[in-house]
Amino acid sequence: MKEKKLNDILTSLRRTADTMEITYKLSSLKEDFNNITKPAILEYAPVKIVACFEEYFRQLYKAIIDEPKFRKNLRNIKGLQESKMNLDVIDVLQNGILTLGDYFSYYFPCSSIENINANFSNLLGIPFFKALKENVVEDDKGKNKNRAESIIASIDEIFKIRHTLCHEASITKSLTLENVNEMIDNANSFVEHISRVVYDTLYPDAPETQAEMNEVSNRSFMQAETELSLLIKKIKEQTKDTDFPENFEYLESWEAYRDSRAKDEASSFEGGTIYPLIYSGSLEKTTRLLITELKKSTG
Repeated sequence: MKEKKLNDILTSLRRTADTMEITYKLSSLKEDFNNITKPAILEYAPVKIVACFEEYFRQLYKAIIDEPKFRKNLRNIKGLQESKMNLDVIDVLQNGILTLGDYFSYYFPCSSIENINANFSNLLGIPFFKALKENVVEDDKGKNKNRAESIIASIDEIFKIRHTLCHEASITKSLTLENVNEMIDNANSFVEHISRVVYDTLYPDAPETQAEMNEVSNRSFMQAETELSLLIKKIKEQTKDTDFPENFEYLESWEAYRDSRAKDEASSFEGGTIYPLIYSGSLEKTTRLLITELKKSTG
C-alpha cells in the first residue's frame, strides 16, 4: 500500500469543510447548474459530485474509526494491514494533532460504487448496501421498492462518467440539464441514507428529538471547553518559570471571534429549533481547532 505523506494529510485537514458545509454544497448544485445547457459545462457535475462524496465519506470513515468499539474492524481492511507508521505520524497521534481516524480515513478509495460498499461494510462489519436499501424502503414507506436500486444505479453511472472524463476527457453521450438534476437528486439521497445507516449503527441510542440533539451538542461543546481550560492551565504551569511564559492575553478576543463565527454559521437557522445545534456545533469546532493548535505548538 502506498504510504500517505503526513504533510499532505495535515494540509488537507486544514482545508477540510465540515459535513454540513459539504451537504450544503451538494444540495446547492442544482442552483449552480440552473439554466446551463452547454454539455461541456454540464459534464463538470459528476466530477463535483464525486469530490463532495470523497470528502463527506472520508469524514464518516473518521467517525467510525475513532469510535473504539468499531476500531477492531480496521483488521478487515486489507491495505491497512501492511501500513507502516513512521515516528512523525506516531508523534502527531500522541500529541492529539491527528486522530487515528483522521490519518487512516485518507487510505479509503472513492472511485466506484463498489469502493463505497466495501469501505463501509468492512468498517461497520455489516452488509452495508443491504442496510442502505432497507433504509431507503423504510423511508419511502415501501411505496417504491425499486427506489434504492435506482439510486445506486445512478451513483454507479456518476462514478463511471467521472472516471471517463478524468481519464479520457470525453464521454459518448452528452449530458442534459435533466440528466444532471437527476444525478444531483440521487447523490443527495445517497448521502442522506448512507449517513442514517452509519449513525444508526454507530449510535443506536442517539437522541432523536431536536431538543435532545441540541442538548447533546451543547454538552459536547462544554466538554471541549473544559478540555481547553485544562490544557491552558497545564501550559501556564509549564511555562511560568521560563523566559517566555504563556499568558493567553488573546483569549478574550478569540472568544469574541468564536462567538461571532458561531452566530454567523447559525444565522440561516435563526428562530428555528435547529439554531442551538448549529451554534453549539460551531463553538465546539472552533474550540477544538485551538486545542489542536496549542498541542501542536507546545509539543
